[in-house]
Amino acid sequence: MVPNVKLRPAQPSKRPPQEQGRSLDSGFDSQQDATQAFVDICPRPFKSVVLCATGINDKTTLFKQAIELGAQPLSDLTDKVTHLLALESGSAKHKCALERRIPIMHPDWISESYRVWLRGDDVNLEESVRAHRLPIFSGIVLCVSGIEDVARRTEINRLVTSQGGAYVKNIERPVRVTHLLCATSIEQPSEKMQYATKFNARKEADIHIIWEQWFWDCFKLHGRCDEEHYDVSRPPPEPVLSLECERVCSPVCTHPYC
Repeated sequence: MVPNVKLRPAQPSKRPPQEQGRSLDSGFDSQQDATQAFVDICPRPFKSVVLCATGINDKTTLFKQAIELGAQPLSDLTDKVTHLLALESGSAKHKCALERRIPIMHPDWISESYRVWLRGDDVNLEESVRAHRLPIFSGIVLCVSGIEDVARRTEINRLVTSQGGAYVKNIERPVRVTHLLCATSIEQPSEKMQYATKFNARKEADIHIIWEQWFWDCFKLHGRCDEEHYDVSRPPPEPVLSLECERVCSPVCTHPYC
C-alpha cells in the first residue's frame, strides 16, 4: 500500500463520458454537442483509456485533448485507471502505478497523438504507448561496482542510455553519479562503494548505493523502482518477474530478463 494515494474502486458515473468532458471546455457549441451526443462518426483511438496524472502543471489542456481522443480523465488514481501521465518518478501515484503495473506515460503521448489525430491521420494506440512511455532512467548517471562480466556491463550501458540515463566508468569530482550499481557477489565494500559513502557523508553527492537487481527490476517493470528496497545495507531482494513472464511463464522461469 502506498500512502497518500486514493486507490479505491471507481464510483459509477451518472453522466455519460461525453458529458463528463464538457465541463473542461465551456466553449463547445450546444447545438453541435447535442448532435454529436446522438451520432459520433469521428474515430476516438483512446476510447479504452482512463487517465490520471501526477506532477503536471497544465493538466487541463492535456485532459481536454485526451477527451477529444476518446479517453476518460480522472483526478484520483483508482482501480479504473489504465495509464498514468508523469514527467518524473518518485510521487506516490507513480509508485502505486508501478506496483499495479499501470503504464507510466510522458505527457507528450497525449499532445503528439492529438496533433496526429487532428490533422486527419490515424493513431495506433498500442504503437503510441510503446513510443511514449516515460524513460525509465531519465536524469540518472549510473556507475557499477563488482560487475566483472564485460558483456553485462556493456548491456547495462546500452540499456541505461536507451532509457534517458548516462553511464560512467568511475566516480570522479565534481560528482555526477546518482546511482552505484553493486554486484551481489561483493562481500566487502569496494573502493567505489567507499568513495560513494564518503561523498554522501560530506554532502558532495547523493548517490544511491544499491544492488544490481534494482536495474533489472526497473527495466522489467518499465519504471523506476524505489531505491530504498535495494540499498546494499539490506539483503538483495528477490527479482521480480517481467510483465510477459507473469502472463506466460512457469514458476521456474528461463526468460532472459528474469
